[in-house]
Amino acid sequence: YVDRSKNLWIGTLGNGLNKTNLKPKKFRHYQKKVNNSFSLSENYVRTICEAPLGTIWVGTLVGGLNRYDAKSDSFYHHQKTANVSPKSINDNNVWSTCYDKELNGLWIGTNNGLDFLDFKTNTFKHYLHSEKDETSISDNTIRNVFIDKQGSLWCGTENGLNKFDR
Repeated sequence: YVDRSKNLWIGTLGNGLNKTNLKPKKFRHYQKKVNNSFSLSENYVRTICEAPLGTIWVGTLVGGLNRYDAKSDSFYHHQKTANVSPKSINDNNVWSTCYDKELNGLWIGTNNGLDFLDFKTNTFKHYLHSEKDETSISDNTIRNVFIDKQGSLWCGTENGLNKFDR
């Protein structure tokens, strides 16, 4: 992912996150550090997304969602708690992220449904498949989330493509 400041972000499979400014072509490497709660939560990085003001969001295989703060050069973690609530992400296995400027939040595709993080309230809304509801998402494994030029939200699941009516 290339952000507005021309930084290239590269997620790896087990070796953390790399960042380099494309102008000087020098890499900065981020990894999980056991005794540092402000390091990356997990070295298996699946998705990187930028929100307004340059906030970088990083989704990991089992470490949940990370918010990178450039001023402090720190990561803040959103992880599943024992009892899923609006203050907790629904699953730590994050496949995809997508910023929604209309709703000012982040869509998060996980192994246990679709989550929306509302930036105003800092709370999560969870969307799950239900056999009893034909309008629910077709599967709980959400591999990709994307907003097209018309503003439609699309979710690629293990059971097909869904157009989500926000």
